[in-house]
Amino acid sequence: MSQEQEIRDRLSEIEIPDEGPAEERAWALAERAYAERPDAPRRSRRWRVLLAVAAAAILALTLLSPAGAAIRGWVSDVIAPGSGHSRPALGSLPAPGKLLVESERGPWVVQADGTQRLLGAYRAAAWSPHGIYVVATRGPRLVVLEADGDPRWALTSSQPVSQPSWQPPDGFRIAYLSGRTLRVVAGDGTGDRRLAAPVAPVAPAWRPGARHILAFVDQGGAVRMEDTDSQRLLARPELAGAHDLNWSSDGVELAAATGSQIRVVEPLAPTTRVVTTPPGPNSTAEQPVFAPGASRLAFIRSSNAGSELLLGRVRAQQVAERSLVSVPGHLTDPTWSPDGRWLVVGWREANQWLFIDTGNPSKVIAVANIARQFDPGGTGRGAFPRISGWCCAP
Repeated sequence: MSQEQEIRDRLSEIEIPDEGPAEERAWALAERAYAERPDAPRRSRRWRVLLAVAAAAILALTLLSPAGAAIRGWVSDVIAPGSGHSRPALGSLPAPGKLLVESERGPWVVQADGTQRLLGAYRAAAWSPHGIYVVATRGPRLVVLEADGDPRWALTSSQPVSQPSWQPPDGFRIAYLSGRTLRVVAGDGTGDRRLAAPVAPVAPAWRPGARHILAFVDQGGAVRMEDTDSQRLLARPELAGAHDLNWSSDGVELAAATGSQIRVVEPLAPTTRVVTTPPGPNSTAEQPVFAPGASRLAFIRSSNAGSELLLGRVRAQQVAERSLVSVPGHLTDPTWSPDGRWLVVGWREANQWLFIDTGNPSKVIAVANIARQFDPGGTGRGAFPRISGWCCAP
């Protein structure tokens, strides 16, 4: 932590004496300034005075009152939650590894030092398990690229291709959707075949481990787990209506977003246990992601009031959760750093990424102008870039 940041944190913890009366005096001062203003017959001058008075009142509240603390926190969150300012551009990452980012121009690789490389005019993209390759799509084509963008191999399907997913930890299989058909191909491009159809347009999720086990959502909304080599059905956990799937890194727990809750199951255990988050009133829970090497998971809860990023720990009967950041608008794509310490999440309306230190959640690094950075030479007014993965552990 820098000396400047340490001083700022210590100052923020100081209790202001006589806070309530100070607020009253601030309002009185603002009202007196307004009452004693010189005559200003012109409309533009009147508005300037009114704006100055309002600014003085808000400043007084910000500095002196509990309400001001809330305003100060809101303003800080809009600019950079927990830090009071945002970086104008993405520099070095706060943890080792590299990001895979999808933009309207195509997928980008962002190195730890902040350097960026556009891989080409592709769409949905995903890392290979060790970050050596990227699988991406272009219309009916599935393409595997080297990290510098050079094509390794490609295949052409009969339908538009989407939702590619590379099996960890060995990378021997890639799953993808061709229209509403789920297909599997070997990591070297051979043996492309149909696994199931029709299926829901939900990204399939590989179970980590030596066996090639895939979880996916069928046309009826049920979650199915199959051994992709034998095509044998292994389990159908009670996860009706699931729209996001994610495995823990040990392959024991499967998390799924179902309406207002995140449900966690152990689908291959002798007795299936279902653990849920508390239901959020009038909200939707989505995008659960397990931390590397731990039973912690991050997810987003959204409502008409805004979005909240939560961190949960799986307990016996329920996921114990705490809020990391809450904003007006939409948070997207929570993604763990390879060391399991940092989370990055997109904030669409603010055009920012927020990097959050989960060991010290008040430490947030906000990076502004994200859309422009992945649209060089353009206006940056296209779709907000999507974070596809943060790879890989050193």
